[in-house]
Amino acid sequence: MNNFLNGIKKIFLKEPVTIISFLLAFLTVFIIPVDKEYINYIGYETLALLFTLMAITAGLRALGLFEKVGFSLLKRLSEIRLLSLVCVLLCFVSSMFVTNDVALITFVPFAIEVLDMADKKKYMIMVITLMTIAANLGSMITPIGNPHNLYLYELTEMHIGEFFMLMLPYTVFSLIALIIGVFIFVRKDTNSKKVSISDDKTKNFKLGYKGIIYIGLFVLAVLGVLQVCPVWLVLLITFIVVFIMDRKTILRVDYGLLLTFIFLFIFIGNIKRMDVVVTTLDKVVDGHEFILSVLLSQILSDVPVALLLSAMSDTYNGLKEIIIGTNVGAVGTLIASMASLISFKLYSNTDKSTKGKYLLQFTIVNYVFLGLLIVFHYILSCM
Repeated sequence: MNNFLNGIKKIFLKEPVTIISFLLAFLTVFIIPVDKEYINYIGYETLALLFTLMAITAGLRALGLFEKVGFSLLKRLSEIRLLSLVCVLLCFVSSMFVTNDVALITFVPFAIEVLDMADKKKYMIMVITLMTIAANLGSMITPIGNPHNLYLYELTEMHIGEFFMLMLPYTVFSLIALIIGVFIFVRKDTNSKKVSISDDKTKNFKLGYKGIIYIGLFVLAVLGVLQVCPVWLVLLITFIVVFIMDRKTILRVDYGLLLTFIFLFIFIGNIKRMDVVVTTLDKVVDGHEFILSVLLSQILSDVPVALLLSAMSDTYNGLKEIIIGTNVGAVGTLIASMASLISFKLYSNTDKSTKGKYLLQFTIVNYVFLGLLIVFHYILSCM
């Protein structure tokens, strides 16, 4: 019995949002029994694009492309503030194209390594915190930056240019705040130990035919997102090519995230069929989409909140506020964005990690950024 409970605990700790979304969907089944309407709940094109993008980025990451770029930029730097700034900017920019999760999985480990080589472990918590914020905020400007953006982009049928312009002010403001944050929180130290990054870190990387094919597939996936190319054709081509070329990549896809979306689609589909609940939630949500998105993301995470509130908002402007709110709300608590848990786990695995100190610094700095972004939003709203 103890082994069973420990197994359940490990699964919950590894995939908390997936488990919670399953329980929510499961409970609503007792109120709305399974029928033919269930098949209409699922956003199949969103799932297809998510799978495609995750498979492609997993393949590129396995080839070492991102590490090659990162180490190439860092190998000529030695001053701690510049090292930190480059690490933060790498997460900020890369998250726009390969999602916040992939950016952190890729760049946090070698940031840890570089800080260790520079004998600057005292800055590790702060640098990882700023990198996490950078990944969560940099990803807001593109539909492919994070899963809930892709879903909301598909739902609104918004033009890519409109999405970009909607989030551009927040992205620029976040970038400026991050640069200032690095200069405030990471002190300049001219006596930093010289970092010597061996060519062994990058010499084995070769783009090769696989890299070229993956880049081609990424372009194809973007065309699918832009609705230039049929989504199902993009999925079919990507799956066949990846399966033939590198079938292990199929196993690297985050199926927990796909299941989370399926469970949440079922939960929200059932909720929308409960008239009393819908009427009540509509009154609460209407006109308060932004602040509810921000606040609920702090306790439920950005993806579930995006799906839940979008089902309760029937106006285009309301959906735009949800897009902004869930992106801004990705900073704050450790679970506001599931990507933040990746950084925490990576730091926890380092030698002599202090989890309590990490959580304290992470929370304080995140809420500074969250507060600034909320104020910025209301200033924009008044202009």
